[in-house]
Amino acid sequence: MQAFASFVAGSPLLCGQTDPRRYTDRVPGFAELATAYDFEAVAYARLPRAAYDYPASATDSGFTLRRNREAFDWAEFVPARVVDAGKSVTATKVLGTEMAFPLMVSPTAGHEQFHKDGEVATRQGAAGASRTPMIVSNNSSFPIDKIGAAADSPFWFQLYPKKELDENRKVLEAAQTAGCRAVVVTVDQQASYSEQAARDQNLSGQAAVRRPRQATFTNP
Repeated sequence: MQAFASFVAGSPLLCGQTDPRRYTDRVPGFAELATAYDFEAVAYARLPRAAYDYPASATDSGFTLRRNREAFDWAEFVPARVVDAGKSVTATKVLGTEMAFPLMVSPTAGHEQFHKDGEVATRQGAAGASRTPMIVSNNSSFPIDKIGAAADSPFWFQLYPKKELDENRKVLEAAQTAGCRAVVVTVDQQASYSEQAARDQNLSGQAAVRRPRQATFTNP
């Protein structure tokens, strides 16, 4: 009965996942999506809540995520009209990796929830976008060697360090063999806890809101 009640609560037929503040009239078509935030809103409206929450939520209350986004509102571009601004150059290099723009695909896990080819398709898309570098998540849906073979664009690897150094060695050697050019070490998250998971727990029938990740190592 509990599982059935959870299914009913999360059923889109009963609008159990509808936020009245978003898209009260319709969901825009693909050609109408102009920014990353447009895509996020459509994902919120169309995806199962658990699939949306995983990449969209942040640790604890999500305060840092909100503050980081607000920081972009504090910066202002002041146009200088009727002047020769010269040619803009967006290319740069980070850790020996050349980029057409100072942008990278950050490490996020579980891409298979959104596309059958998961991180393989993500890397192919990044490669098609001016060879944008991709940081592959330590918890990706596909093996690192399969992701590495999907394109010839630069990619890095995200590592959740383990206490046993030999376990780290195995993971890093596999990433290096696959072609990763750098390692991004995540040390700021010791356990996965999200307030959003607690709010949405009845949509999936899961009472537990804590989902420990791989054991991490932190200097004292």
